[in-house]
Amino acid sequence: MKKLTPILLTLAVLMLGGCALFSRDGYGTASKIQKRSGRLPPCPGSYDITWTDCVGTHIYVDGSKYVGKWKNGAEHGQGVHTWLNGDKYIGEYRDSKRHGQGTYISADGNKYVGEFKNNKRHGQGTLKFGSKSKFADDKYVGEFRNVLPNGQGSYISADGHKYVGKWKDGKYNGQGTFIFSNGDKEEGMWNNGKLIKASKGRKENSLYRVIDEAVIRDIPARTGKVVKHRTKGRILHVTRTLPIGWFQVSEEGEPIGWVHNSLVEKRDIP
Repeated sequence: MKKLTPILLTLAVLMLGGCALFSRDGYGTASKIQKRSGRLPPCPGSYDITWTDCVGTHIYVDGSKYVGKWKNGAEHGQGVHTWLNGDKYIGEYRDSKRHGQGTYISADGNKYVGEFKNNKRHGQGTLKFGSKSKFADDKYVGEFRNVLPNGQGSYISADGHKYVGKWKDGKYNGQGTFIFSNGDKEEGMWNNGKLIKASKGRKENSLYRVIDEAVIRDIPARTGKVVKHRTKGRILHVTRTLPIGWFQVSEEGEPIGWVHNSLVEKRDIP
């Protein structure tokens, strides 16, 4: 079963590049941008630092090409930028930097649609991974800061897993819920991509029998450290239950860890 890997996600987001240029967007030529820009005049001659309040085309020494609005010799306003590696961008510029609303698609199909600030993904946006990516068809929708997911956001993987909650620098951080494709949940406080404190749930005083073998973990999550094993038929004292499917187990009056409810069956206290 595939589970989202926050560190790999961070790397993947950092490596994203580009934006798409499709004819259906109505851009791609200076004349089309002119129509959408209140018919600004074409920039005169070859590129010059005096280009301002006009629409023009410039090819840079690295082979990349910009078609769009200019102000005081800088890319400023709506424009399209394409790179030789296949990356493309369509959106707003300010002082030759991506700034405002835009779409950025890299050659491998990764696509970001949302807000930019000083050439970086910053604000609300949607990031969809392309077919050539390690995270093919996964999607993040939410807040970005300095390129990475930061703030509130949702990540949905192609195989049905989902995380909804707080992020910091591309990792789960803060209150959040991880929902497995089978409906199981891990809910609580996260730090650096790991669940460190589960939701409290409700108190209980029940006995459960181990169905086959029970693994006791230090936190109510599949990623938790295994602290104990209990064999088939062993009776466990459950003192707290979580709506995400985990039971807190106690022995001799002291909590010893958490067991998933799929590993035990209830036995009434005589």
